[in-house]
Amino acid sequence: MKVLYQERERTTWIVFNRPEKLNALDLEGWKFLGDYVRKADSSRSLATIITGTGRAFSAGDDIGAMANLEEQDKAEEFFNTLLYAVDGLIDSKKPVIGAVNGLAYGGGCEILLFMDVVVSVASAKFSIPEGRLGLIPPMALSVGYKAIGRPLSCSP
Repeated sequence: MKVLYQERERTTWIVFNRPEKLNALDLEGWKFLGDYVRKADSSRSLATIITGTGRAFSAGDDIGAMANLEEQDKAEEFFNTLLYAVDGLIDSKKPVIGAVNGLAYGGGCEILLFMDVVVSVASAKFSIPEGRLGLIPPMALSVGYKAIGRPLSCSP
């Protein structure tokens, strides 16, 4: 299973479980995350904790899986599923806590922006490498709009 779900001691744990891919999320992984955040939100738990197995919290998107999105409808499905997961995090009525156990790169780092609290081990590494490629990190770009419910502007 690429993403695990467990309720224990009034806490829900969502665990990225692809250590061989640094917990990178493909279409199925994003879908599980979106489903599990909503399930946690309707559970009896007091908070949701999201973490990873192995040496990474998450390396973000599975770039290999993305490279195989050759048709427009498949690419739209992927990004709509990613948005489904992000919307679940933003709309959660319970605190969502990121427990960073190692690398948090790309989308794995960006996803932390949607959590209420982030804690990490001292050796954790955070990076948004899209900037080195001249790209804008897509999830980070959307934070303001969704969080305040209206487009950002400089006027009062």
